[in-house]
Amino acid sequence: MNLVNLVSFLTKQRLNVERAIGADFSPVLIQAAQREAHNYLASDEREKIEFCVSLNETLGSDLAAALDEPEAELRNSFEFILGVNTIRYCHRAGKERDCSQQIYDLLAPGGVCVVIDMNDRFPAFRSALKKKFGGEKENEEECYLPSLAEYTAPFVQAGFEVLRSENFCWIPHSAGPGMTRLLRAVSPLLNLVARSHAMRSLVVARKPGAA
Repeated sequence: MNLVNLVSFLTKQRLNVERAIGADFSPVLIQAAQREAHNYLASDEREKIEFCVSLNETLGSDLAAALDEPEAELRNSFEFILGVNTIRYCHRAGKERDCSQQIYDLLAPGGVCVVIDMNDRFPAFRSALKKKFGGEKENEEECYLPSLAEYTAPFVQAGFEVLRSENFCWIPHSAGPGMTRLLRAVSPLLNLVARSHAMRSLVVARKPGAA
């Protein structure tokens, strides 16, 4: 669904999108994204998008199988890869290095990847509050959140040039218009005094080579 919004935004900015592929490990979410694309995008935009069931740590081979294309042809062919709320699952499974390597292999030289995920230092996630005040026990392995350094390290190890590694965003998805305006207004102050505790972690990395 992030891809649907991204394609729509780029089209409005008159930036040409030749092809866009959305991946998720859940067939149910893939079906939901396909419905979202049908309802939200114009027909010429929909023709450029494909959706595939895939795991992050086997992204190349899974995409090749779903698209019925040789994996070798997919390598070094992507200009941009975006991951939102996905890479923490690789860390929980101990597959973060596999994930970053898959992204590296798929990107063309000079290609950029952006990953956004939950910040382990943000104090007000619902699960953290339940654990602290509700006395609820949780499976530490299943609920583990990496630090910003842990999010960044696999991309360095894969050979990426890290362009940005920081925490950002104080506005939750559930915020209404009023809360959004308030948090947007105070975000500069919060960034000044407590940026490391912001809601999201961001890593922007570039594969070395020609732009």
